[in-house]
Amino acid sequence: MYNHNNQILVEDLPSADQILFESVDPKSMTISRIQTGLFFGIVLIVAFIVIYLIHSDWLTSIWFLGGTLLWILLFVWAYFFILREYRATGYALRQHDLVYRSGVYFKDEVVIPFNRVQHCEISQGPISRRFGLYTLTAYTAGSDGEVEISGLQVDIANRLKQYITSQIAVDEEE
Repeated sequence: MYNHNNQILVEDLPSADQILFESVDPKSMTISRIQTGLFFGIVLIVAFIVIYLIHSDWLTSIWFLGGTLLWILLFVWAYFFILREYRATGYALRQHDLVYRSGVYFKDEVVIPFNRVQHCEISQGPISRRFGLYTLTAYTAGSDGEVEISGLQVDIANRLKQYITSQIAVDEEE
């Protein structure tokens, strides 16, 4: 099986900083902000209805005013957090694998070898359809699950899917 098992020194390994990550389309921030606004707005409306049904003096309640202020502050924080999240997200396509990084506070970098990818697909939700953006999902074998890259233009998503699919076929032949 193996004729040699030579040691590899850490200094001889290529630096992870050498990877040039591609950014997703900036319109993906707008999509995230719309989704965040919808979530916060719907929850706020439901909370208003519930509080109105429970208390008749809900507008003068200090808990209501404090909760509404806190909810608005959380919304503003989430709105600006999306920019940081956009800057932290990227992908790199290499000869034998796909690298995806994400996370602002808890950084995550996933390397998916093409021989672990079972299939990949592109999809589009109703809001992303309005902006012409797609999500590429690569499904992997084993416990890794899947990797989703959102905010791709259709030509990039199709080219990525085609390349990954062709690499799956090449790896299966080897």
